[in-house]
Amino acid sequence: MTESFAPLKWHESPFKIGNHLVDPKRNRVAGPAGESALQPKVIDVLCALAERQGEVLSRSDLIDRVWGKEFGADESLTRAISQLRKAFADTREVPQVIETISKRGYRLMIAPLAVGETPTAQRPSRRIPVAGIFAIAVIIAVALLAFRLWPADAPPTPSDRTGIVVTVEQFTSDDSSLPATGLDDELSAELARSPLVRARTGTTSAPIGAGVIQYRLHGEILRIGERLRINAQLLDAGTGEAIWGERYDEPYDRQFSARENLVAAISRDSFYPLLRATKSKLLQRSAFSLTPWEATLLVTWVPGSERMFPGPPTEESYWLQRHALQIDPDFAPAHALFAQLASWHMLFDPPSNNPARRARARHHAERAIELAPYDPKSFTSYRSIIAQSGTGSAHRR
Repeated sequence: MTESFAPLKWHESPFKIGNHLVDPKRNRVAGPAGESALQPKVIDVLCALAERQGEVLSRSDLIDRVWGKEFGADESLTRAISQLRKAFADTREVPQVIETISKRGYRLMIAPLAVGETPTAQRPSRRIPVAGIFAIAVIIAVALLAFRLWPADAPPTPSDRTGIVVTVEQFTSDDSSLPATGLDDELSAELARSPLVRARTGTTSAPIGAGVIQYRLHGEILRIGERLRINAQLLDAGTGEAIWGERYDEPYDRQFSARENLVAAISRDSFYPLLRATKSKLLQRSAFSLTPWEATLLVTWVPGSERMFPGPPTEESYWLQRHALQIDPDFAPAHALFAQLASWHMLFDPPSNNPARRARARHHAERAIELAPYDPKSFTSYRSIIAQSGTGSAHRR
């Protein structure tokens, strides 16, 4: 049974948290970087934390207060905390507004002030540790270095977790007796296993947001005697340019026994050309304009793409991952990639194999598993990094 809350006085009128103005009735948070519109329940979470500023509120307390027994409340709370951090330009790694207390909950680090109230009435918040100040300095230094390399565009705003959309069309067939219906659904599900891809079928009518990169996957199934020939093609939805195509020959049978293997083969073979084509588009953009998924994809090594950092990675190698996590601290693929690169760094650059670097690799690996365990194979990889960082050395896997 959770402890009851007092009435939320912070719901009644605008108040300040640091240099941000919160207007609960309008569901707005305004700060130096602009104004953010938030969902009512996200504001409710903020007001609950404000009511108990400095105290740690458990996830169950916040869920009971804001969502009650509503389905999916646990995931909704995670999203709400992430959105609040974005609104306050806060991060989980170096928190200044909302702190995550491992296995306990969250606390608001800055006391809220009624509009017109003097800061002297504010309860003292926890000082940022020296290590936190150093981390901020490193991020700023890397950002300044990157500023010399790329033109400064307006920074991106938080958006969907991915902007690669593949619309899978129903494959045509010259044999009406062949059970090919639903092949598009199976292909969509297989492609969507990647956290960088959103897949949908050609019958989906849901709108696609602005700024996404779209592709179409279509194909045909032909019967040639006792063989099936399957032609598949991935097209750029904007230009119609074919970025990948393949032909598959399979034995014919009325049960379409090759269906499962065909779905796996098409998804596997089209995936890397899809990422390569998308990366080539993103390379035309300024690094400061990239969204989290775009920054993560640019650092992801894709077979056939030679854009990698020469030699052992340096601190500058982490800039795009940091950029992604500054915008979206809960973006799991960025944590996963950070963990892998940090582990590789320790492996090939012995001076960097120290407790602080091992702790960093371990932290990002644990966050990747916590946020989105997309694939059992990735699970094994991240747990290997955790094991290595725990033993004090990085071993070749």
